[in-house]
Amino acid sequence: MLGSVLIALVSAASAAVPASASRPIELDGETWSATAIAHETFADATWRDRWVVEGDAACAARDGRLEVVTSDRPDSLKCATLWWREPLPADILIEMTAGASLPAAGNAANLNLFFHARELDGRLYQFGRSSAYGDYHKIPNYIITLTGGFQPGWSRVRRDPGFAILSEEKSTRSEPGETYRIRAMISGGRIRYWLNDRLVHDARDPQPLPGGHFALRTWQSRVWWSDIRISALNRAAPAPITPAPVKPLFKSGFEAGVELRPDDPARLLDALVGRDKTTGFDWSSDLPAKTSKFVYIVKGAPASGDIRTELRNTTGRTGAATRALYMEVTKLTPDFRERGVPNRNEFLLFHPGYDQVYTRHWIKLQDNYLKVCPKGDAQSWRMFYEIKEPDSKVSRVAGADNRQTGTNNYRISFYIRRKTDGKLYWHVRGESPQPVRVVDWDVFNDEVAVPIGRWFQVEVFFRHKPAPDGMVWLAIDGRQVALHRGNAQQPTNPLPVEFYSPFKLYQSPEWLATGPVSQWIDDVEFWPDPPPGATPRDESRANQSTFTPSIAGNPAASSPGPSLRPKP
Repeated sequence: MLGSVLIALVSAASAAVPASASRPIELDGETWSATAIAHETFADATWRDRWVVEGDAACAARDGRLEVVTSDRPDSLKCATLWWREPLPADILIEMTAGASLPAAGNAANLNLFFHARELDGRLYQFGRSSAYGDYHKIPNYIITLTGGFQPGWSRVRRDPGFAILSEEKSTRSEPGETYRIRAMISGGRIRYWLNDRLVHDARDPQPLPGGHFALRTWQSRVWWSDIRISALNRAAPAPITPAPVKPLFKSGFEAGVELRPDDPARLLDALVGRDKTTGFDWSSDLPAKTSKFVYIVKGAPASGDIRTELRNTTGRTGAATRALYMEVTKLTPDFRERGVPNRNEFLLFHPGYDQVYTRHWIKLQDNYLKVCPKGDAQSWRMFYEIKEPDSKVSRVAGADNRQTGTNNYRISFYIRRKTDGKLYWHVRGESPQPVRVVDWDVFNDEVAVPIGRWFQVEVFFRHKPAPDGMVWLAIDGRQVALHRGNAQQPTNPLPVEFYSPFKLYQSPEWLATGPVSQWIDDVEFWPDPPPGATPRDESRANQSTFTPSIAGNPAASSPGPSLRPKP
């Protein structure tokens, strides 16, 4: 309907603006598109083809103005209503220049507007009324009055039928000899009226009229109108929100400028330092954590005898030469039985200060993995990523095989395991180790292969939140392995993440009975959210495993906690 109205109006007005011309209008933070319907210039006598006059006033187009002089005959109603022939939509913008001509004597300077006029039964307005003011009060319409001259003067917004006042401004009046720029806007039942760029009325109709005919109206006046512009208003489609590009928190391929230095020789710890000349990120200052270091959990022997961490030149994932991180656990330290935990080589980011992160890196497991990896779901665990809350200081309770204990309030562990038939699989677990280790949730996957002897990509996203906002996600080589949605922190006494280990080499003691355990790490990235190119999440597989092994829900299958020595 609106399209046909626009076409009719454009073809009717000799000085019409094409309907395609539009401009944005801001209303209370919302953008509307003002599409031009017509531009009336009153250039010649053809104006009567576009307007219908009710009343006996003298009307003539001169010099781009429509001049209207009401009759002074005793039997005259002394008024005129000039209707635009075509109906207008409910949301409109009308702009014009107008004024009252001199002399001032007997001149009410009456510059009124009618909007949305219809018959009482809802039909379009039927032309031919006498122009008596009271006749219009019986049918639906809005009236905006501006009067002055020999009267006290005022401006009002009324709604018919009923002549109800929606807005009144008694200090505003019109003066003969003055020129006014008038702007009226109706949008969503809101009626606004500006006079020389000053907002005079801002009224609301809780039951807005549906649109209809528009008119110029005057009484006992010498007035003129010119340069009338009519536009349809439409809510503009919201501009597409272009999300700000996700910027990496940190990136490094361990290239020139990166070094490995002792962090605490007394505890045999190392740290990565220096600016990667390829990416520009500095391990000493740019890594998104307060501190970071390698932790080995060894004592009583030189680190070189049990743990090896080096930056080496090797063949990278593309087949070209690269510099990468080499990590190895060579053997158990003599005090293993006393401590109850095997050696590990893990890089930790302490006190990260955020509760979610996306990481990806490339990893290459040792070539003889299948030869030295034990068979059996519980004995074959090898952890490659972990997230931990700090020690809650809650007293721990001893449990069978020391695996129901632990020094962390909550942890999320990422394992590679092996079935008794020799097939490798992935395992992601959330658990509360204190005071007694309780498994919160498990996800198992034996469909995505565990690559051996070649580089593959590891992607992890975690959101350390309670259900339903918590999330833990793992993808390998572009395939989703696990998606846990729900609790991802200690359910009753959560604590902030103390550290997480994006590349970790930690394995069961049974592993080290057969030989060293090693891996390569390269092209490490940390992001606040999954960046472009990240593997998409498959929500249909949330909280689902591809199979259920016997260790599901069994805390004894987790990596062991430190021994609890009996009190003397």
